[in-house]
Amino acid sequence: ITANASAVVTMGGVAVTRTTTGNSGPGGSGPATKNYVDASISIAADDTNGIGEPHTFTITVTAIPSGGAVTFGAITTSVSPAPTSQSNTCAAPTVVGNTATCTLTINSSSAGTFTANATASITMGGVTVTRSTSGNAGPSGSGPATKIYIAGSLQWIKTDENGALLGGATFQVCRTHDFIGGVMVDVTDVCVSVTDNSSPDTDPVAGQFKLTGLILGRYTILETAAPTGYNADPNPQTVDLTIANPNGSAAQPFVNTLKLLGQIAPTATTCQTYTAGTAGDINAILYGVKDGLINNASPGVFFYFTTVTATRTSFTVDITQTVTTAGADAYLFKVHNEEVRLFNADCTSSSLGNVTSTTGGQVSIDISGATIGQVFVISVKYSGGSSVGLPTPTPATLHMDFATVIDGTTVDADPNGLDFAPKP
Repeated sequence: ITANASAVVTMGGVAVTRTTTGNSGPGGSGPATKNYVDASISIAADDTNGIGEPHTFTITVTAIPSGGAVTFGAITTSVSPAPTSQSNTCAAPTVVGNTATCTLTINSSSAGTFTANATASITMGGVTVTRSTSGNAGPSGSGPATKIYIAGSLQWIKTDENGALLGGATFQVCRTHDFIGGVMVDVTDVCVSVTDNSSPDTDPVAGQFKLTGLILGRYTILETAAPTGYNADPNPQTVDLTIANPNGSAAQPFVNTLKLLGQIAPTATTCQTYTAGTAGDINAILYGVKDGLINNASPGVFFYFTTVTATRTSFTVDITQTVTTAGADAYLFKVHNEEVRLFNADCTSSSLGNVTSTTGGQVSIDISGATIGQVFVISVKYSGGSSVGLPTPTPATLHMDFATVIDGTTVDADPNGLDFAPKP
């Protein structure tokens, strides 16, 4: 701002005019100048990203007006709460004319909202001005910048063939892509093993899995170990976690099929040969006919071996026998001499079982005093000739299935069953 003054002085009748804009007279001055200065500071830009993705703020400090001598002092930054990491270039800002710029880069490994501020001092014409985004940012300055970090979560469930939740599985979860800048970017796979109800699984319900605090991206889920007595689901599933959908779930449950250890075996089979996997298989009992009646069958006796695991201290095991032809139950094989045996896993005899029924070839065993997780082997000896004297069945070949049932749920079975067929 330029200030001037003019005056008229009368001396001895003579009027004299003097002005600072021109003829100011001896010892007079020219115009007076007043310089007003200001400055502004801004920080940008706000954004939302997944955890683990760096974000850079740009800080701009402007001296007002332009064209004068200016010295940019310290530019300092602050972030609240403190992120996982932060760095800035403000110790050596880029200066162009009356503007200085620098950057502040932050990153966070956890979800949250972070507030970034910057403060600067600017000296112009000997006057130092302090400006801050936390207050008094100056003309066209800004307030704080905000960065929101989002963490993802991933859920899936494990069931048996009947849709019931099934605990005890282990999965491998791999992040194959990172979600950066709105697109999936291929990265070196980052994998973690997840066992039901153990860290990092955060869902306390057996058969339900949840991972939290995840970097956004593409994940694959694959079962690597099924619960005892079951086959693992071989099918992997892929789930994308994005800004729009950070909480993902597998589209389908992982389904375990029962691992069938039941075996129909010849009469020479022992518990040891069964558990060692060296026992033979019987797939058919062949019968002879005379005068329309069954008069012999071979082999005359056979075994059904099965393995069960105690899920509580006392429970009942039912060994069921079914025939696929309606009305043919009379041809079910009877238990030979009530011979039902309970073994420990090492094939020593167990005293914890009590056979309560063998009626019609259907067997029930009450087990009490077991330890949860204890493994038992059961053998039932059947008579192949229990149908001798009955008329030839219709159809001539019947198919029988043998299964092990606890609380109404099949826990084991022979995968093939047995044909009762006429001799060739």
